[in-house]
Amino acid sequence: MDGTYFKVGLFVIAASAILVVGAGWLGAGAMSKEEFLIETYLDEAVSGLDVGAVVKFRGVPVGTLKEITFVSRRYDTDQAYVLLILALDANKAHRNPGESIDETITDAVSRGVRARLASGGLTGASYIEIDVYEEDQLEWDPPLEVDWKPDRLYLPSVPSTITRLAQGAEKVFKQFTDADLPGLVGDIRSLVKGVDEDLGPTLDNLQQASESLAGAIAEVEAYIAEDLRPQTRELTGSLTTLVKQDLSPAIRNLDRKIGGVAESLDRLVVDLNSSVNQELTPALKNINEASNGLPTAIDLVNSTLHGIDIFAGSERGRIDESLENIRVVTADLRELVEGLKRDPSRALFGNPPPRIKRGGE
Repeated sequence: MDGTYFKVGLFVIAASAILVVGAGWLGAGAMSKEEFLIETYLDEAVSGLDVGAVVKFRGVPVGTLKEITFVSRRYDTDQAYVLLILALDANKAHRNPGESIDETITDAVSRGVRARLASGGLTGASYIEIDVYEEDQLEWDPPLEVDWKPDRLYLPSVPSTITRLAQGAEKVFKQFTDADLPGLVGDIRSLVKGVDEDLGPTLDNLQQASESLAGAIAEVEAYIAEDLRPQTRELTGSLTTLVKQDLSPAIRNLDRKIGGVAESLDRLVVDLNSSVNQELTPALKNINEASNGLPTAIDLVNSTLHGIDIFAGSERGRIDESLENIRVVTADLRELVEGLKRDPSRALFGNPPPRIKRGGE
């Protein structure tokens, strides 16, 4: 029996020690966790939201709901907003190194970060959802009017999805209620009556026009049957006669002429082939043989021209002297002819010219 009491006592002491150590560890963890408080305001019912509800940033838990109350109990205002104080874990907050909490929240608000009430789905438990919204979305949900200075960091909010749907349905229902339905029904009836009054004569006119068109079609068919068909048969017979009597002989004559032309062309081709073989082929052969000796003749001409060039270079002085003598003789002859023209008798009765000594003679 004493052993049983000893075991029970030992168990109680061990359990108490474990509880004390666990409580101390949990307390130390809670004390070491760095939290910061922010507040937001909602202008809607917060049914299902209790203290301790989770706060999520894009689905990730980042804190808990610390307190729920009315704004008028903390600040001097007539607004009936619901005040929510959120405790966020500083270690889970997304911020740049060296950036303070105030700077992080201010930058997040400028980038479109907002808080809203969200539902937990099937469980019905509500929580606070923090997300980033685009500028066009925030144009429909501007921040709430705040005429006091918040004691803590302030995070604006947007209406929940259920509130947006309710507001949209309320607007549609209000527009539907404000619409003049009796007047609209009367206008529709007047429109239908006017269309009926205007459409009746038009339908009658269309019916009469269709009857007239049917009669015209019948007349055209009768005209075709009585008048055009005999004329068509007569025209067909005339065309047949014309083809048989006039066109067929002309076609046969044309065929014969074409055959004669073809025979003449065949003879012409034969004559051309024989002329080519008898006359043009020997001429081409002679030209080919002459062209074979052409390079030799060209070489002979080139050598002759080269010899003439050498001779002209070596005898250039004598050629120049001969040309000069010819020029002098030509000048003397010109002068003699001019003198004879002026005085013809001098050629018969004049003195002979003095003798010209050339080369020392």
